Amino acid sequence: MRDLPGPVKSIQIREQDFAQEREAALLLLKEMDLAAKFAAVDHGRYGFTHTGLDLLQRIEHALALVVETNKHLNQIMTARGEQGFQRLRDLSSEEMYFANLFSIYVACVDASEGIAPLTEGNVRTGTGFAGSPVETMARCESKDLAKRVLQDMLGFIDFNRQNAAPPLRVSSAQTLANCIYAYFRLLAEAVKDLALDAGLGHLRRALEDTSVRILGRAYTGFDWREEEAKTPTGLLPITMDDIVGNGDYLQACLRTARNVAGFDFERGKNPKTFNPILFALGRPGCGKTATAHAVGTYFLSFCAERKIPARFKVIQRTDWASSYQNASANTLV
Repeated sequence: MRDLPGPVKSIQIREQDFAQEREAALLLLKEMDLAAKFAAVDHGRYGFTHTGLDLLQRIEHALALVVETNKHLNQIMTARGEQGFQRLRDLSSEEMYFANLFSIYVACVDASEGIAPLTEGNVRTGTGFAGSPVETMARCESKDLAKRVLQDMLGFIDFNRQNAAPPLRVSSAQTLANCIYAYFRLLAEAVKDLALDAGLGHLRRALEDTSVRILGRAYTGFDWREEEAKTPTGLLPITMDDIVGNGDYLQACLRTARNVAGFDFERGKNPKTFNPILFALGRPGCGKTATAHAVGTYFLSFCAERKIPARFKVIQRTDWASSYQNASANTLV
């Protein structure tokens, strides 16, 4: 085998990366006359309701993401020769199928997360999709994938317009949102099940070894989590090593920080009984503020190492007087 280029180790897709694909998705929606199909059940006073318009945008977004994800994964699969991805002039049919499965999954996550706020909550998704039709869809040419997903979604909507169960019958913008949300949830489960096929194990492991970050979500194979947004803390760049003296004050702060980090989230309370408030009194310049900032940095690092969710906020005196002074403890927390 010829020498391989340096491996591409990550996929990162940001909102601005697929503006062109969104234009193509919009043309596809127009070609399939999606707006007219939605108008049959979405009767707003002046046309579409806000829900109907939001649904059209979320579907456009998801279809564009199908194309963009597929493009990135195809590029990485042709550039890597280790850990399961084969470097070939053209991808094999199984590799194209696997890329389609993952692209559909990413789009389903995007759509269902975006549409969830439009639903009534606790939507009944019904029984899972049969694997064979979904597999047939995923084995299409990559260039046709977005269209096949859209066609399948429209078939699901048409079926549920005649659903015998009134709660599942599509007859309004609200039930349409519920139906489309259920569709993408069911499709995500179906493609994930297909990707677990033993014959795709080497591709699945290769994907799991690739850093994939798409629109604020980190993917490990066919599992994902929201990436934590870095909340500004207001902390100065001071660490414990920068503190000289103030030993008693420092140890008391560290002990309090560790006690706070011991909060039991399942039980909703801290197993330790302690006073979480410390007052520091001293002349200007003695290190009160610097020590507090160093302890804040230590606390966040201590929690991060142990995968404990934590935040830290510096409250200035003027902030306290204006916003915090009369707030209850529950409001502050």
